[in-house]
Amino acid sequence: MHLKVTIADQKIVTTGSFNYSASAVRRNDEVLVVIPDDTMAKQWTNVFDDMWEDDKNFLFIN
Repeated sequence: MHLKVTIADQKIVTTGSFNYSASAVRRNDEVLVVIPDDTMAKQWTNVFDDMWEDDKNFLFIN
């Protein structure tokens, strides 16, 4: 997965181009969208869980 999504306590979703790195904070032009919505957070959680559990279409490479 290369989702740039954070789901906090199934209450807040963040998404965008932002990487959690020093360069993203100090040098890069980044976008971080914060969505404080329980319903949206639960939907994103369901999508993430479905992808995480799907070993047919998404392969884990270590």
